Amino acid sequence: MFATWRCERFSIGGRDVGVSVFPMSRVDDGFVAEWLDLETRAGEGNAFLSPHFVLPALQHLEPRKRLVLVGIFRNDGANDQLIGLGTFIARPPKPQFPLPHLEAYRSPHTFLTGMLLDRDHQWLAVAGLGAFLSSARVPWCGIGFSDRLADSALDQIYQDESVTSMVRWNEYYRHRRAILVPSTASELYDCVLADGDFGKELRRKRRRLNEKGTVTWRCLRGKEVTSETIETFLRLENQGWKREHGKSLLSRPGHAEFFRDMVERFSTAGRTFFTELSLDGRVIASTSNFISGNVGFAFKIGWDDEFAAVSPGLLNELELMNLADRDLASLDFIDSGAAEGSFIDRFWRDSRDVVTGILAGGYVGAAVLPAISIARRLKRGWC
Repeated sequence: MFATWRCERFSIGGRDVGVSVFPMSRVDDGFVAEWLDLETRAGEGNAFLSPHFVLPALQHLEPRKRLVLVGIFRNDGANDQLIGLGTFIARPPKPQFPLPHLEAYRSPHTFLTGMLLDRDHQWLAVAGLGAFLSSARVPWCGIGFSDRLADSALDQIYQDESVTSMVRWNEYYRHRRAILVPSTASELYDCVLADGDFGKELRRKRRRLNEKGTVTWRCLRGKEVTSETIETFLRLENQGWKREHGKSLLSRPGHAEFFRDMVERFSTAGRTFFTELSLDGRVIASTSNFISGNVGFAFKIGWDDEFAAVSPGLLNELELMNLADRDLASLDFIDSGAAEGSFIDRFWRDSRDVVTGILAGGYVGAAVLPAISIARRLKRGWC
């Protein structure tokens, strides 16, 4: 399959590595299967790089977006095996990087970029990417990433001189993002409830909700997520300020269709979970979440405005913390997808750094980095 695509081939440590760039129009069912298989083998999952996310986003949200895929594969003597994949947009020179480059694709609902890299061949994939960006035959001199997890496989470039001689990472900025670790979530739950006035207010709201009727909570996984689950979530997400400001999924053309399509794909694969807080059987708060590898990804939340006084959305998050070690024990952590300073920081108190910057390749790409760094420092000094 790869032989039909134009690609650059390199010998790295005596191993044959190919890097191919191709448009989405070349993606068929066979490649989607390869893509999904790589996702299961990735050193760190990313639901926003899954075909279950990317394909619905392109179909329903951005059908005219000209997306290209960069595939990295190794030849084992008989077959080409995909060991790395990223989704990108080709960009002309910009002030941030005055050379042609690629930029990690971000849909309106992408909270994390990066690349899928085979856990057993991460170094080879990064080295192949470095050789590709350093090649005189390649028209791009760098790859920009917005909001990718720090200390990921891509950061192996810091650890190996054979890679840093080909590519260099120039960081623009970083921030902290809240994560929830299921194995320690119940301990954190106790800490939150004991947290002074904040914990006292949460306990009061929960008592007031209990006085209204029977309160239940559940986590629905995989095929337990039905069309009723999805429509209930969309109804709750389409309330309050989101609906008033046209930010809800139902209020924007194509966004609800994207969500339904995406959830169906992830659910069929057993890789989604919704949490629901109910009062006398009526769902009053819901969250949608997806799984890639051993990592969960929080997507969006919704709650019933009628019960705003008791903050059902917050109580739903609280119950997730209480029972995450029971219902989501297989996950290493759940990425909140939230900006630093979000309300979730008061609940989920572990964090990962998220970075934005550019991976520059070759002598030309590396040569402009010092000037870019100086310009950015001067700009910050003027602001």
